[in-house]
Amino acid sequence: MSALVWNCGGLGSALTVQKLCECAHEWGPKLVFLSETKCSQKRFERVRECLNMFGVCVLSVGRAGGLVLLWNKEIVVQLRSFSANHIAVDILGDESVANWRFTGFYGEPEASRRTQI
Repeated sequence: MSALVWNCGGLGSALTVQKLCECAHEWGPKLVFLSETKCSQKRFERVRECLNMFGVCVLSVGRAGGLVLLWNKEIVVQLRSFSANHIAVDILGDESVANWRFTGFYGEPEASRRTQI
């Protein structure tokens, strides 16, 4: 299974969204995790529709943070938990593939400020 994980630095730029769509269409990931999206629900929906995927979004706080997890119709995803710093899901396999868990994190780079995760 292929996944695309990207600290995109904001989905507000049309160029960023265009590059994301190009990469996703070229590589065909089944799962896409984006951090530091800095986007609204409306922008998330546009990106989700552009990629033709299902998804969940943790909105940014002001102009900081924001997480997005997207998946295609070939996999079944169950949301386990989420916060401003993570999205955790179970990926349900079929008879040939075991169930597994994906957790996407985004955290404070300064170690002394990581108490929220």
